[in-house]
Amino acid sequence: MPQLQTWVSLAGRIQEVLANGYRISGRFVQTTDETKISQPVGVGTLVEVTGYIGPNDAVVAESILALSEGTLRVTLQGVATKVFSDGLSVAGKRVIFRKGPDGTVIVLGGAGATARAEMWYEGGPMPIRPGSIVTVEGELQGEAIIAYFVSASEPGVVHMSLIGPVEEIQGHSYQIGGRRVVADENTSIMVEPQVGAWALVEGILREDGSLLATIITGGPSIEPAPPPQPAPGETPSYPGEGGGGPIEPVNSNTR
Repeated sequence: MPQLQTWVSLAGRIQEVLANGYRISGRFVQTTDETKISQPVGVGTLVEVTGYIGPNDAVVAESILALSEGTLRVTLQGVATKVFSDGLSVAGKRVIFRKGPDGTVIVLGGAGATARAEMWYEGGPMPIRPGSIVTVEGELQGEAIIAYFVSASEPGVVHMSLIGPVEEIQGHSYQIGGRRVVADENTSIMVEPQVGAWALVEGILREDGSLLATIITGGPSIEPAPPPQPAPGETPSYPGEGGGGPIEPVNSNTR
């Protein structure tokens, strides 16, 4: 089965600046060319890191957010009643999305393996619709909330994640792990699935039991391991038996 990355978050104070990262509250955090850092940070800066576990249990940072000490962080939950070009109205509160390279992260599809994250950018499409149930995390500035993260789910929609073997492909329809999977013009196919290989599907469960895919990622082929080959002159052994050697008949006189 394909291995999935383990996503993590870490908050703490930078204790040391290293050539390839930072030491934050005793843990090594590795940075790469893809790491997004909200603003210049140094020893003593309080930060929040999101990323995944890399080799030797190091945290490989996807983003590092400098926290403004003394800033009031808030969480707001409710229904998005209005959608603007730069944010939302939720439970009577104005939510404004952050601009620039450290824009608001929007997570669609609830939580867990079915969630899909994207970065909002100024002038870009608004993926949240009125009526969506949202959770906003950000800081309070006057009467508005400047959002760092927004998660959104449509009411009554069941999001599903499926990993299984690809058993059949017919046009835009697949049979994966015993369930019919349908792709449409909105489906993102990251790696083309192949019959006899694993596939990871994320999507919406429909009333007929099929899965309308939002993302399909094909995986490696399923190849059964070859049976062990005996050495020359050795009698093969099989599961449930002991080692090699001649197989003796069993009867009432040999028990």
